[in-house]
Amino acid sequence: MTSNYQNNAGTDLDNIFLANGSGTWTLGFQVAGGQDLGRRYLTSAPLYQTVGYQNSAGTDIGNICGNYQAASMSNRYDNLVTQNNDLGDEIDYTDDDPVDGNAYKKTSTRSVQGYIVCGCTANGTSCNWGLAIRPLNGNSGYSTSGCLAYRDNSSDKVTYFKNYTQRMKWTDLSPNSEGAPLNIYYGGTDAHPGRTFSFYLEASHSAYGWGYGGTDNDYSPPTTCSLGLRVYQIVENKTGRNGWWAKDFWFG
Repeated sequence: MTSNYQNNAGTDLDNIFLANGSGTWTLGFQVAGGQDLGRRYLTSAPLYQTVGYQNSAGTDIGNICGNYQAASMSNRYDNLVTQNNDLGDEIDYTDDDPVDGNAYKKTSTRSVQGYIVCGCTANGTSCNWGLAIRPLNGNSGYSTSGCLAYRDNSSDKVTYFKNYTQRMKWTDLSPNSEGAPLNIYYGGTDAHPGRTFSFYLEASHSAYGWGYGGTDNDYSPPTTCSLGLRVYQIVENKTGRNGWWAKDFWFG
């Protein structure tokens, strides 16, 4: 049949949409009998194309009709188990003067091992789920250098030199900033994606000063290393994405 609505190519809407009477949405377009087009047409898959008809909001009908549900995320969880969190200070003396004391470099290093059980509820049609992590440098006032590694589908301890799936290194990461990501997973999913991964995270920074026996007279080097891990999750499909959702864990 015909609906008496044609696009600029002369094609009637009944030849564009599946006319099975099972639509549920009101679009603001009515046929001569008063039935809204959104209650008349339904596609089994999204069109993702323009058909030459727009509603008052400027949205083309071809991007409205259909039973394809937009992606969203709910019931997110990120459960951390910390297996090790060490902070160490190392002092290198570069000069030994009985009058002026010692010129030295003090390096503070923090290393963390643990694992995270994470996941969410993915809502929508044909969704993909993504999981990524980034290192965080806190507000200690110093740039850091370090490394981040993870082992997929595991709660075993990861070390710097072995037992990892991927790792990355960084230098001069500014205070209050995040480093480059390690992408753990991205792909198709059911309604309840989840993953367990273990990680190793290490960062250090240095400061210089003068003093006796490591006691600084001219400059106060940091006594800690503020280090964190940011966990990202996302759910998306062809209609768009809900945006990366982040959860931060701090270790000092």
